[in-house]
Amino acid sequence: MLLSDIDFSGLTDCTDPNRWGAGTTQDRRMFRTNDRYYKVWGEHFVARTVAAVGGKFVTVRNLKLLHGFDTGLFLPELSGALEEFIYDPVGILRGYVTRRGEHPAVIPDDFVDRLFGATVQSGWVFSDLKTGNVIRIGDMYSLIDFDTHLSSLAAFDPEFERKSGSLRDHVITRYKDRLLDHIGKQKR
Repeated sequence: MLLSDIDFSGLTDCTDPNRWGAGTTQDRRMFRTNDRYYKVWGEHFVARTVAAVGGKFVTVRNLKLLHGFDTGLFLPELSGALEEFIYDPVGILRGYVTRRGEHPAVIPDDFVDRLFGATVQSGWVFSDLKTGNVIRIGDMYSLIDFDTHLSSLAAFDPEFERKSGSLRDHVITRYKDRLLDHIGKQKR
């Protein structure tokens, strides 16, 4: 979908005023209809191209899609709410469209287990697994925050991740425990 094809006058702006980058050239906005969400980034929004490697943020170059899709972390069974990507006229990725659903009170263990399996397979960690970043549509669960940064599993820095990534307090405990157990086994 082209950014220019979106009729913003027919969408409701539901952008969180406290979002990261608010009012800067790194801004991102959220719009909705009765059945869709549109996440749209300013042309300089950088989070979609950032990853955590060895305790620091690095820029990921030459992305065709979002990093989680490029790496294989966001498998179809984890990202079923995704409808399409939004591009500007020169082909730069500027956002995405997802179906609307309900945020679950609890993320099912089998979903967390599938995400962890994809984490190990792809070598990349989803840094913001919480109930607000997962939706349920019927019997399907899906991630929705596709532009959050990913962390390298091979260069995982637990101290950094506790402050800025996948081990923060709000991240689902089961996912954090699986990550730490995996890291511990790799070091033996």
